[in-house]
Amino acid sequence: MDKIKYLEIKYSTSKGRDTYGWNIIALVDGNKRFKTCGGGYDMIGTVFADWLQENYYDKLLPLDPLEFYGLFKTFNGRGVRLDGACGLDCIQKIAKAIGVSVQTVYKPKYGTKGFIITESARN
Repeated sequence: MDKIKYLEIKYSTSKGRDTYGWNIIALVDGNKRFKTCGGGYDMIGTVFADWLQENYYDKLLPLDPLEFYGLFKTFNGRGVRLDGACGLDCIQKIAKAIGVSVQTVYKPKYGTKGFIITESARN
């Protein structure tokens, strides 16, 4: 049986002293949140990459960084890191390579609202 889950994207504005007025994007997975603050198109890619790295780290290890833009080996070569600033599309390709299907939930007036994640039982 395939595992299916919904990841919600929430938008807000920072009230912090040094970041007042900056955009905040959070990806919500149950009680866990992955947040970034700033601006630009790469914010959704960043939070999605953080989520993917935390939840599928072991599956990312065998991937070749020369084949996937946004995937980097750590300094000692024994670990991996995802850089969501490379773009959401690049991170979704990495997800597909490890058997995680990603469907973006988009509402025309509001933009990206979340992701439907399907992990095949075969993986």
